[in-house]
Amino acid sequence: MVPPDILSRLEATRKALNVRIFHPQNWVSVSKRQETSALDPEAKGLIWVSRVTLPPPQEDDVRQALFQTIDRLSTKSETYTKPASVPVEGEWVGHRRNVDAQAPEPTLTEREKYDGLMRDVSSEVTMLYVHGGAF
Repeated sequence: MVPPDILSRLEATRKALNVRIFHPQNWVSVSKRQETSALDPEAKGLIWVSRVTLPPPQEDDVRQALFQTIDRLSTKSETYTKPASVPVEGEWVGHRRNVDAQAPEPTLTEREKYDGLMRDVSSEVTMLYVHGGAF
């Protein structure tokens, strides 16, 4: 049994560090957490989101140059699998004008959303968010 004074000091430390104690009844499996994080939420309100999938390049020069660089820098004791080029998913994101902050995502094609985004741009700055794994 832990003495009460030690328990109270541990509790004070826990609160000071803002540490949460997880009990078995609160545990969520890794697969359940992954399932919820993989959802693609609706882009509501003042934001355009046009989802895009960029195909892998037809030529293989950049990929081969990367492998050559890895091989030149290698100590020859490492091994790795050379991954294939695969499509990359991304999103064009921009401010959406003249809509309510709670407006639902428009039911348009991704191309139409991109065109809407480009109509609403006010500067030449462009961002492409790329996500989904190791690059």
